[in-house]
Amino acid sequence: MRINNPACFGTITFDRPEEIERAAPDDPRRKITFTRQPGVWRPPPRIEPCLPDDFKVPLHCDRGSDGARRIIFACSAEELIDLAGLGGLAVIHDIKGFDRQRDYSYRLMQLIHQRVRGRANRGTRGMREHLTRQFAHSSDLVVRPGGRQAEDEGDVLPDDLGSPASRDARRWSRATLAREGDQAARAAGYARPSPEQVIRFGFLEAARRDPLEVSREQVEALVRLSLYDMGAGTERPSEREIAIVLERLLKAFKAHLDDDQTRFDSWFSGPGNTLIKQLAKQKKARGGALATAVVRGALLELGWRSYRYVGDCVHCLTRTIGNAMPEPLTEEERACFARMHERQACYGNLPLVLLAERIRFLQPAIEAIWAAADEPRHVQVLHRMLWQYADMVQKRRAADRLAKRDAVVRPNLSQQQTPPRREGAAAAPDEHGESARPFRRPREYPSETLEPRASIDPSSASFPITFKALGDHLRERLDIQCPQQHCIDWDYRIGDWRRGEQVNIEARCSCGAVVRTISLPEAEFIALREDFQYDKPPGTPPP
Repeated sequence: MRINNPACFGTITFDRPEEIERAAPDDPRRKITFTRQPGVWRPPPRIEPCLPDDFKVPLHCDRGSDGARRIIFACSAEELIDLAGLGGLAVIHDIKGFDRQRDYSYRLMQLIHQRVRGRANRGTRGMREHLTRQFAHSSDLVVRPGGRQAEDEGDVLPDDLGSPASRDARRWSRATLAREGDQAARAAGYARPSPEQVIRFGFLEAARRDPLEVSREQVEALVRLSLYDMGAGTERPSEREIAIVLERLLKAFKAHLDDDQTRFDSWFSGPGNTLIKQLAKQKKARGGALATAVVRGALLELGWRSYRYVGDCVHCLTRTIGNAMPEPLTEEERACFARMHERQACYGNLPLVLLAERIRFLQPAIEAIWAAADEPRHVQVLHRMLWQYADMVQKRRAADRLAKRDAVVRPNLSQQQTPPRREGAAAAPDEHGESARPFRRPREYPSETLEPRASIDPSSASFPITFKALGDHLRERLDIQCPQQHCIDWDYRIGDWRRGEQVNIEARCSCGAVVRTISLPEAEFIALREDFQYDKPPGTPPP
């Protein structure tokens, strides 16, 4: 496509180019250099009245050894989504003409998307059904005895992993996954693949042996399964129930029109918010009182529909910026830009930025598509990896719920009257022939003022393993990474903590290059603890 006048799409101004040297992603010992030009896009004057003052989008123009330009947005995925909510909507109005109902619908759906997905850059959490788990460690694949539904269920790997149509083929074990992943990563050029890279390439290799061919309609459902826990076996709300919940949500918005941004975010999606209960317990409203499960399901359904609206905004903004390049992009550069930033059929007709949570897991498959977009098999491999993730995360969540329920039930069982046992004697077998495991007595917490305590070491045997998942979630939310790009294992410690104060969690990478303190409100920490089935470590103040 030839752009005759790029200025009609806005103005992009670049600073002087600078040479960048970084460690190669496949081998940190090897350095790569490229030229980078920082720049900003500013909208054309005709849409400026629809935007805040001095609205701009930061970007980088990188030029590698091949001479091709690649446009990268110099902001996080969540910041780009929020910028697109303003700039992309202004572009839509410019194309279709301003329509009050259209403007209202898009802005409403952007708010619902924020509620369901969350915005880490604004300190708001999404709904608990939003899947954020990263399978970056071998321990993420293991199911411990307390979470097993069957004795032979030792991991969360898909039942058909690595075994194509042949029924005689055996499913890959974790050892096979690691071996195949290490070989595939090294073949791709990674001299010293990290544990996360080994896992990624292991699933890539399994997907290559059993690619998934789906219709365009099925791709959207597949993407949805990889982003949200839709609750297997639960009935989805009807269209009438969704309409009732939306009607109540609109009325609730009107009551908070005068709130500032901080107060609105706290009410709408902040820690400990009661929005779902507010929408459910309205006896005199149309439809009467609703079950919280119905309201939650309706919000999830509306949240997924919001992806189409938000995707339109991202697509329109990024395409406009691509067309505004002072030196128009070549056909190859334009195709690369579209694959990176615009709507694509292989992502359910969504831009890739709306799948930002899955990019790390899908990275090898995404890079293969970028390198050879005309090869349909690469897309089928990507879809198989999406299915692998959706399958594993459902098993992981089921195992975590079972382990949490088991931890709650066991103390009650321990209160049953049992004959005294001599010290050192073996436990008597139960009715199933298994020896009863010892139970830990509930820890008592002081009711008065708490004194400062020593730091807790999460790596100790008495500290719950799920605390590491909580720490990984916070670190990923703040985009804290090791500059060496090969540190995957992180240690977390809780510092001194008094009741009612901020909770400080120290994050340290395995090589020691990064030590960061993550501070968050106590209420948010307690809410996260529930989401991650994180039990109280020794000395933790009560909620």
